[in-house]
Amino acid sequence: MQRLIEFMLGLDRDVLGQQGDYSLTFDPVWPFQQYLPSAIWNGVLVIATGLFVWWVYQRESGTRRMRLFAGFMRLALLLLILALLNRPMLSLVQTREEPSVLAVLLDESLSMQVADAPGEADEQPISRLEAARRLLTGESGNLLRQLLSRHELRIYRFAGSAMHMATVSSEQQLPEVIEQLAALEPKGQSTRLASSIQQVAHQLQGQRVAGMVVLTDGREMPSYAEASSEPPGVRVFPVPLGGDAQVRNVSIRSVVAEDTVFVGDLVSVRARIEAAGGDPQQEIRVHLERADGGAILDTEGRPVSAIASRSADGIYDVDMVFPATEAGDLNLIVRAESLPGEITHDDNSRAIQLAVLDAKVNLLYVDGYPRWEFRYLKTQMMRDKSIEISTLLTSADQDYLHEGDIPIRYFPTNMDQLMEYDVVLFGDVDPRQFTDAQLQLVREFVTRRGGGFGMIAGPRYSPHAWRGTPIEQILPVDILPVAQDQAVEAFRPVLTAEGAESPIFRFFANREENERYIRELLPPLYWFAQGVS
Repeated sequence: MQRLIEFMLGLDRDVLGQQGDYSLTFDPVWPFQQYLPSAIWNGVLVIATGLFVWWVYQRESGTRRMRLFAGFMRLALLLLILALLNRPMLSLVQTREEPSVLAVLLDESLSMQVADAPGEADEQPISRLEAARRLLTGESGNLLRQLLSRHELRIYRFAGSAMHMATVSSEQQLPEVIEQLAALEPKGQSTRLASSIQQVAHQLQGQRVAGMVVLTDGREMPSYAEASSEPPGVRVFPVPLGGDAQVRNVSIRSVVAEDTVFVGDLVSVRARIEAAGGDPQQEIRVHLERADGGAILDTEGRPVSAIASRSADGIYDVDMVFPATEAGDLNLIVRAESLPGEITHDDNSRAIQLAVLDAKVNLLYVDGYPRWEFRYLKTQMMRDKSIEISTLLTSADQDYLHEGDIPIRYFPTNMDQLMEYDVVLFGDVDPRQFTDAQLQLVREFVTRRGGGFGMIAGPRYSPHAWRGTPIEQILPVDILPVAQDQAVEAFRPVLTAEGAESPIFRFFANREENERYIRELLPPLYWFAQGVS
């Protein structure tokens, strides 16, 4: 009988034998159904069917029993056709229970070690992380066991990003999770709530997520809609920890210094510091020390230290300058003094290493004519004890005696000759004074042999005449096909942010004096090159 019904309804074999709740519904489509409901249509058709069967019964010959049997069969068949016209649908509803997933995110940032969470009755305040542990696994709270009775748990720790710790689906797994939470140490340098929530949400995609329980001391808790670009579908339940006072901490974010200097050079060390939780107008003193505990002395013989100046964005900057007096590797520590009540002192210092060389740089300086820049640089470099200079003027006569520490009469023609120099410097010189082989030699000297190269712009040739030559490929600028121009009036260039950071423009140990010199006392310029970017 079951197979007959399945055949009549066009069902697959054994569909009616499956476990579940069956329901039969009809979805008829009759003409003008929007005006005549299906109930009226069915009523009219049932009456017409009965009258038709009665009419046939009255005119049929045979015994009464045979006429009744034939009439019943006709009525049954017509009613079946009427039922099929009403478009019957058999529905099977099967119910399957799956456990929902609940994510538990525990903050492990550095501030979680602050002891400002209330303890037991006579207990001193405990750390924020310890308060979270007690809430999750302690006898008074044991939140994990309560949540596990209804959900499957996914435990995460987060600071800069979220890391999966454990998946808990039964109480037998709780002891292992408790051990992992007990071994957790707050070491994260930041609390990125939004990105951590988003990361966990992406990992749980496609599962029945009941929500996220986030235990953190973060001051701002984003909603899931704010933390993710996906349509919000997960609720976030924040559990705030600790007090509302901002944590005090001083951290050195970056230190900038030259990797290699020469004996006698002024070494500039620039540090950027971030301070939180204290007075915005507070002074932060920074010290520069040797890693072995010795002192670093400035030009006046005093230990190097300075007070950091606060910028508009709340970041502190400090410049410290000292002379390099001894050759060798110099290991330094930049240390910022701590604020009262700081949570950690690990980020108050940063180590750097400098190589101090007691050697001379061999420089080949080539210029086209004895302009002012040539005469000035030649004289200054000949006075510098760390430089051995050779000069070459392409406009000079063949018997001209070129000045410098190392005499030279022509530009090198092979790599062995060129490798006698550490740096090649071109001034305002015509590229036609060199052969193509010599220009290729300079490019290989820089790109393959690690040599240094520089160019000083001039009003005749440099740098625009060098466009399309092998030298253009090693210049740190793009040369555009634009004619050079001269300034009508004297002007002083303004340093960019990168220029202010560079030790190249450090002329005096005192920062204020150096800035005033560049702004007011630096000799003005009368010419500049256009079309260089």
